[in-house]
Amino acid sequence: MARDLIREAHHEAGHAVVFHCLDRRIDYVQIGQDSKCVPLGKWGDSPEDLEDAICAHLSGPAADRLDLGDDLPNGDALPGWERDVQAARYNADRLAGQSGVTKTDQRYGVVVSQILTTQRERADSYVRTAWPAVVAVADALLDRQLLTGREVYDIIDRELNH
Repeated sequence: MARDLIREAHHEAGHAVVFHCLDRRIDYVQIGQDSKCVPLGKWGDSPEDLEDAICAHLSGPAADRLDLGDDLPNGDALPGWERDVQAARYNADRLAGQSGVTKTDQRYGVVVSQILTTQRERADSYVRTAWPAVVAVADALLDRQLLTGREVYDIIDRELNH
């Protein structure tokens, strides 16, 4: 099996498992032509919802980092991360704005960077703690290419509650 497809499966499974950890529901997760993890509903505008959204967006890259370790090219980025990183950055901008820091404020870059770092560490922790569930969901994705949210949560619950 192509290593890229295996990486995609771990990436999308990382999103799915973190959604579960955050008590958020997903509609489905798929790999292949259009890999994605699709949530049910929208994120709210509260600081907690924005933090959760950032964490969820950064969880696919967190799974990649854990999966690939030292094999990660340049140590920090892979194709396909752009959408996740842009969404995380957008929500970090919104969260910084809610705290009164504007883009013209000298502290803006530092505040956004701190938000992203905190949520990256949070995503890393969720993925590391639930790694057996990430692998189980990825294996199911490699077998079937598409899983419903219910199927994903059944797999996660089996792995984390065995």
